[in-house]
Amino acid sequence: MNLSLVIESNASLNSQDSPCQTYGCRHRTPHNCAKNSMENICAFVTADNICLKPPSGWARQYEKLLKMVENKTYKDEEP
Repeated sequence: MNLSLVIESNASLNSQDSPCQTYGCRHRTPHNCAKNSMENICAFVTADNICLKPPSGWARQYEKLLKMVENKTYKDEEP
C-alpha cells in the first residue's frame, strides 16, 4: 500500500476529486475498505490513483471542502 495515496478526509481538494471519486484514498482505515486493491476501483491499484468508491460520506465532505475553497477565494478577492 502506497501510503502517499492515503489522504485525510479534511485535506484540501485535489483537482481530480469530485463527489463520486477521489484522488488517492480518503477512507479512515484503507486496509479495512471492502474495495481495497480492487482493479479499476481502488486508488492503490489504478494507474491514475483515483478511487471510484470513496467513503459513503464523501459527497457531503466534498461539498463542505468546496465551500471552504469558494469562501477563501471570495475573501482573497475582496479589496
